[in-house]
Amino acid sequence: MNPPPPRYDGPFDVFFAQFIEPNLPAPEVVRELHADLRRYVEERDPIFFLRQIPGVERWRRMGNPIPLQAASGERVAFTDNSPQWALHALAYRNALPQGSGFSDWLRQRMPCHMFDIRRDELGETLNDSGWHAAHIFEVKNGDTTWRTWGRDELVRRFIRNVHPCNLLLLSKSDWQRVGRQADLLAFAVNLYRERYGSVLEEARALMSAVAPESGGVPTIRYEAAATAPNAAPNTLVLSETATGRIHIREFGVRVTGLDGQDRFSVAVELLNGTVFGPLNDVSARDLFSRLDVNGEDFRNNKYHSTDYFFVEGESLRGRTRCAHHLAERLNALRRGTAACAAW
Repeated sequence: MNPPPPRYDGPFDVFFAQFIEPNLPAPEVVRELHADLRRYVEERDPIFFLRQIPGVERWRRMGNPIPLQAASGERVAFTDNSPQWALHALAYRNALPQGSGFSDWLRQRMPCHMFDIRRDELGETLNDSGWHAAHIFEVKNGDTTWRTWGRDELVRRFIRNVHPCNLLLLSKSDWQRVGRQADLLAFAVNLYRERYGSVLEEARALMSAVAPESGGVPTIRYEAAATAPNAAPNTLVLSETATGRIHIREFGVRVTGLDGQDRFSVAVELLNGTVFGPLNDVSARDLFSRLDVNGEDFRNNKYHSTDYFFVEGESLRGRTRCAHHLAERLNALRRGTAACAAW
């Protein structure tokens, strides 16, 4: 896959044609995937892979080894963006399982968490290439009463979560803001309609998604994300988002090794160019903890256990006991934009 440009300021149709469209699966592959998904949701006892909601984080973190069961008897599993990464990777390489193998793959091998991604099977993912998997139509609507959802609602949410017609590739740089740009999302529907034709309309029907009104060609604009100086290949970089959250991302074999025991470096980047770190010789035990600073179970908090740090004034703070101690050490390595450029 080709990565997005580090920065861009221009018409979205040009950006789409030059950078997004070459990284999309062929229309005929999407047509076959669409047909497979339609057959799958009509099967007896499918597993519906749904976007995570508050209160189910512990199941997503466990990889959903035993799918949960709604009151209707349907089985559900909660996920992050990893199903989109996986299906896109296979579709892009035209390597999707065929026939009954597709259903078997979903039931047995569909990843629910980014840590479950098997790159030996999938190859390079969109995330590896610098892209974020944004959704054109919302995957969540504020309703968290998942045990009451009937089959139609589960189908709607499942298709929104995994269908390629609801996937929009955006640069990881400032994707939170760009991904909420209504005119851009509306225009993307028009572009997908030209590319996928009736498949998009059938997918919209399954998703119960109303196509938004699109005006002229919108502009897409973002700046290059900060990069930690002297970041080694096994550096875990946590970046502040446009909403002020500091996310853990891409934490896996690349950072901790195959057995998860490798020592690694940690760096935290803020939107204003400030970088804390990198701090070397860190282990997974130094970062991950089940308890927050108050002794509560961190897995059940509203931050979905991916926001281990936050900013208070000009200092970094940790939400867990381990992260709190790491933050104190990272504060000593605080560098501003000018210092970073010379480091």
